[in-house]
Amino acid sequence: MKELHVKSLLPVRLDKYLMDQFPALGMGRLNKALRENKIKLNGKKQPLSTRVQNGDIIKLFLNDDQLENRPTPAAVFVYEDDDIIIASKPAGIAVDGPDSDTLLRRVQTKLAAEGQAAHAVLCHRLDTGTSGLVLLAKNSAAEAFLTAAIKARDIEKRYLCVTFGRPNPPAALLRDYLLKDAERGIVRITDTTAGGAKATTLLLVVMTAVSILRGEEDVHIFGRRIENDLLRRACSIVVVYLALGAMATLAICAMQPEFTLQQVLIEGFSAIDTVGLTAGITRQLNTASRVLLILLMYAGRLGSMTFMILLTRRKPHAPVQYPTDKILVG
Repeated sequence: MKELHVKSLLPVRLDKYLMDQFPALGMGRLNKALRENKIKLNGKKQPLSTRVQNGDIIKLFLNDDQLENRPTPAAVFVYEDDDIIIASKPAGIAVDGPDSDTLLRRVQTKLAAEGQAAHAVLCHRLDTGTSGLVLLAKNSAAEAFLTAAIKARDIEKRYLCVTFGRPNPPAALLRDYLLKDAERGIVRITDTTAGGAKATTLLLVVMTAVSILRGEEDVHIFGRRIENDLLRRACSIVVVYLALGAMATLAICAMQPEFTLQQVLIEGFSAIDTVGLTAGITRQLNTASRVLLILLMYAGRLGSMTFMILLTRRKPHAPVQYPTDKILVG
């Protein structure tokens, strides 16, 4: 960590002051450091356009190699011929970008040191924190061939993940979502997405109907059988969403008949699906109608099934099983 005490008679921009002190800090590196909360002005995060003046304190949470101009190290080639290069990318550097030290710059440094033309084109990318092998092309023909092969999945890519501890069970399929916080430069893993009914839920309901019409006992999607419990949940979610949206729409129409059914439908289902759309009547709704929309948004954010479970009392499972019966449907 570096602490700078500003000594300047006139106010100067924060980015200009830092680049004057550390010439190795370009705008790309400064913007990245700011997103990662590694630049503090008087203890707070401030835009790079902020004017600093005499007496201000700047704290930089950066390593020395990021602040100094050091020679770019040469890349490590795993394979090379007249057309392609397979380079080993270490974790911690970007494959390309405004930084002075990137994989592409290291490749160009090695080619120039060997007396070759420093021309190489990236055919794919790896994240900054990921280490692995990267394909580069030396000419346009190789670039076209490699990018086409990657797009057609003719080149197999494998990823290895290092875990802390021993996973239990030792083998499983993880299905979670990546949630990126661009302002803080953080990516989190979450098991939920935004509110509203998911497209996959509607797909399961449609495929259930298709399977019934075909006379099939199970629902299959892309060669996989869908569990009956998942199908029941999907159908229940769609029914509850439609029921909540319809009841709220009818209630608002009854309380405020001056609005058309279309306007109220847009407001109601936009609220429960948390999509942010409006028909322009929100400001004109009375208190009761606004409360209904708030409840719909709350139900959509929590999930309709979770919302209904909170409102209803669940009965304990009976220790008996009732006889089956058939009723007329259709």
